[in-house]
Amino acid sequence: MGVKVREKVKGSGEYWVFINHKGKRTSKKIGSDKKVAEKVAKRIGARLVLGDVGVLEDTHAPLFAEYANRWIVTVVPVTCKKSTEKDYRIILNKHIMPEFSKKSIAEINRLTIKEFLMRMLNKGYSQSRVKHMKVILCSIFNLALDDETLSVNPALNLGKLISKKKALKPKEVDVITSEELSLLLHTFETHFPEYYPIALTLAKTGMRIGEVFALQWGDIDFNSYFITVKRSYSSGRFITSPKSGRFRHVDMTMQLTEVLRKYKRSKPAVFGENIPDWVFSDTTGKILKPGSFRDYVFYKALKMAELRKIKPHVLRHTVASILLNRGCSMLYVKEQLGHSSIKTTLDLYGHFMKSENQGVINILDEVLENALNRTLSALKKEKRTNKENKTVR
Repeated sequence: MGVKVREKVKGSGEYWVFINHKGKRTSKKIGSDKKVAEKVAKRIGARLVLGDVGVLEDTHAPLFAEYANRWIVTVVPVTCKKSTEKDYRIILNKHIMPEFSKKSIAEINRLTIKEFLMRMLNKGYSQSRVKHMKVILCSIFNLALDDETLSVNPALNLGKLISKKKALKPKEVDVITSEELSLLLHTFETHFPEYYPIALTLAKTGMRIGEVFALQWGDIDFNSYFITVKRSYSSGRFITSPKSGRFRHVDMTMQLTEVLRKYKRSKPAVFGENIPDWVFSDTTGKILKPGSFRDYVFYKALKMAELRKIKPHVLRHTVASILLNRGCSMLYVKEQLGHSSIKTTLDLYGHFMKSENQGVINILDEVLENALNRTLSALKKEKRTNKENKTVR
């Protein structure tokens, strides 16, 4: 009996298990990881000793699909938010499984993964999307690593995938003017009064639409003029934590505070004393759906106001642009909008900042003019001195 591991083609980097047992010979390709091939060979040898000749037909390392399914079912639900789990499932099923599902987990190497990710970039998928693909692949291979099926994670140390020039390109954000925003709010107040508090909350806080629709009355401090953002309504119709993963305080304007106070006072007329916890609910007390508001109210208001079609998220960008253009600090806008880092705020909205140094360039005029006056004065003094010296001689 003999079970050996070697490259079928020397220098190829592909390891095979060769079996010679009682006159029967066979070989199976394992993959690029020699340690995995050696483990498979040990298993085969042990089973052959016990008389299990069926092992001659069972020498493959587990398929990628086995670990991918284990990861999405067991790991993701306990480590990720439901909205993230939903995104991961879409990416896994649409992009990754068609490419890797039928391959041996040990057969997939760094070059295979890198070529796949580069192909996704060339197809026009965003850098963020491709990075998520890489994260998913890395996590699946980590599971195989923990299972001791692999000795290295081939999705790590892939080198540069995205050029620095592309990575540094600022993301463009869509905004509307303050005049357009005022017109939109006026249209809501006049023609869609029951939805005016929603539009005003979006336009005067910079909150995400999911955060607005997940508001409860206990989140609003009418005395101190702020909202505590504790949760968000996801497109998958479930409540999750805010995008940053932490609670934050969002300042309210005095007008917004009074509108929401009046809106709350109107609730008992519909629900009696037991008003719903949700600030923005339907007539049955259930939470309103952001998608319905967008499709059946927001777009109608835009059309009635004769404004171009935009998404509600543009109001968030518009709030940031107005605040920064009026001299608010980047740190304040970062906290108000709930960004995880000030770099995100700067990358998105840095070009809207009103420069504190505006006009400072004019100091060059003053400095150089004064320098010229001093130089001319010195030259006059030197000429006068030279003239006096000649007269004395």
